[in-house]
Amino acid sequence: MYYTNKIINHKIGSYTDKPEIAKMLGFDIEIKDIEIAQDGFAYERGYAPTPREKSYVELRLKEYPSIPDQLDMIYWDKINGTNMWLDLISSIKQKYPKE
Repeated sequence: MYYTNKIINHKIGSYTDKPEIAKMLGFDIEIKDIEIAQDGFAYERGYAPTPREKSYVELRLKEYPSIPDQLDMIYWDKINGTNMWLDLISSIKQKYPKE
């Protein structure tokens, strides 16, 4: 992997694994022992910031079906007399309760 030509506080910054692109962009540092942090930047191994814990809102949003899928579930629940949508949403809310 090739990185920008400045390392500040062990933050390497942007990177590419393609030598031709690295040369075009002026990325000239090759480092093999790196880690990509939650912020999307590359750091020297052991220097990446500690990732923050995701909030219940972020965790729920990741699991909720899309709005069109939820509307479809609600429609079919009404037609079939089921509670699939309510059960699914309730299980997600229970899995990630408000803090």
